[in-house]
Amino acid sequence: MTSPATQSSNAPAPRTYFAALDGLRGIMALLVALFHVPWLNFVTNRIFTDNVYVILDLFFVFSGFLMFTLYAEKMSERRYSASRFLVRRMARLYPLHFFLLLCFAAWTVVRTVLHTTGLADGETPYLFAADSPESLWNFMTELTLLNSIGLASELSFNAASWTIGAEFLCYILFALTVPVIGRYMATRAGISVMVLLVLGTYGFLSTHFSSMNITYDAGFLRSFAGFYLGVLIAICRNKGVLKITRHKTLVEVGTLLVCLSFVVLMSGRQQFLVAPYLFLFVIVFMQDGGAVSKLLARKPNLYLARISYSVYLNHMLIAVFCDLAIRLVVGTFFPGWVPTMMVGTILLIPYVAIVVVASELTFRYVEVPGAKIMNAALARFIRDPQPQAVDGRSAES
Repeated sequence: MTSPATQSSNAPAPRTYFAALDGLRGIMALLVALFHVPWLNFVTNRIFTDNVYVILDLFFVFSGFLMFTLYAEKMSERRYSASRFLVRRMARLYPLHFFLLLCFAAWTVVRTVLHTTGLADGETPYLFAADSPESLWNFMTELTLLNSIGLASELSFNAASWTIGAEFLCYILFALTVPVIGRYMATRAGISVMVLLVLGTYGFLSTHFSSMNITYDAGFLRSFAGFYLGVLIAICRNKGVLKITRHKTLVEVGTLLVCLSFVVLMSGRQQFLVAPYLFLFVIVFMQDGGAVSKLLARKPNLYLARISYSVYLNHMLIAVFCDLAIRLVVGTFFPGWVPTMMVGTILLIPYVAIVVVASELTFRYVEVPGAKIMNAALARFIRDPQPQAVDGRSAES
């Protein structure tokens, strides 16, 4: 990596915003919310959704790509401390994660009361009961973001949060290693080692799991492979390789079809061949070149990207409540009627609207203020390097 001190003062600043990837992140968060809808509908009851959980790996790749692009150079040159990086990442992820964990715990209590008082049929384990998915142990693994390394007994509380734990562990690894070996990561030796680590991790997982649907048991390794694949893509971008100069729209459409075909057709252990497809997808769409990229970068998609973290963490609880509301209405006003696929599909419209509205609210009133509070609370743990003059300015400027 080139030090800023050696660059021409007239050189353009490197691009650090990728509109197509950002818009795609918003769309993907909404697709995940649709995937977890429990009632019958045309969208999530078709063959192309059977293996759709593979798209989660794009989130990990995006994360590695952006973290390397935004932080690797200044962290390796000790102009940005690992402690500041981790505090910022924690402040970004943890407030909403903690808020939703408490919401799920409260819902477990309410659900238990409803069942034990006879207001609802069936049984449900008590909160923190030893035989319950919502056990104290699983609560602690989720609270401490250690819910992706095999410590949890199963998915519990906010099932989607295993990805948050896995990603934060990748941030810790990134923060510990980049200041030490960051200058070597873009060398041939560094690239070779990362390629071996990424492919070796996917290979290891393929011998221990039957598909890429790996979550609480070894989700960190799945995240690690995707994260450092993203780092490799960022290095390729910095080196200017695989740059598309002609037929950009055609290349984007072809890439989209190839990658969608992988998601639809590859099942079981075939899914562990995902690395080349993830690489191809991101290397093409990070260039913001063709008509597909322009569609992805439209304002509605960018708005979804802004609230995508809330969409991702909120949707499971909202899906549960919407399903209960549907059952209550059907049971009260239409006893004996069985919801059809068409009606279930129409009900996706209010569900999506509720998810978006709720996510806007949690973005405004949990994510943003929570990040400010946590940044202030953890500021004393930040150990910044001594500012160094760079082109007459502080290194921190």
